[in-house]
Amino acid sequence: MKKITYLSLLAILVSCTSPLKRNIFETLNVEELSTEFKKDSLFEETYKKIQYINDTVLKSELDKVKWAELSYSRIQEFVNYQNDTIVFSGKVELFRKAWKEKYGKYYEKVDSVLKYWESYKEKNSLEQYVKIELVEIYKERYSYSNDIKNVLIIRNHT
Repeated sequence: MKKITYLSLLAILVSCTSPLKRNIFETLNVEELSTEFKKDSLFEETYKKIQYINDTVLKSELDKVKWAELSYSRIQEFVNYQNDTIVFSGKVELFRKAWKEKYGKYYEKVDSVLKYWESYKEKNSLEQYVKIELVEIYKERYSYSNDIKNVLIIRNHT
């Protein structure tokens, strides 16, 4: 009887564990995703970040070993922290002020540099020296599928 109660208690504990405790390499099924989306609206952003990490960053087995302990809940905490406006609103203003103090003088110079290079591009354009006009295109096609087999382009250089 004790074994049955222990087993039932263990089964209840296992079934109640959050899917967010899993590492990011384990995929969540549709039901788990649906319940997490309902609990937290930012979980969609979290899941997109996790998919991006799995598809692009963690491709090799060595990288997967290094990040095996990274869980959905850890990334969810990061996304929640990242979207916390109370924490970041003051910091964003500090960063803007520091950037303006350090690089503000270059901001006014950008327009003049841009105008200089646009005029340089116009003056030294290749179209002033060589003009290429398309005269004719010959297409050779396969007889059985009518797909293009070969293309011959005839150009007129002036």
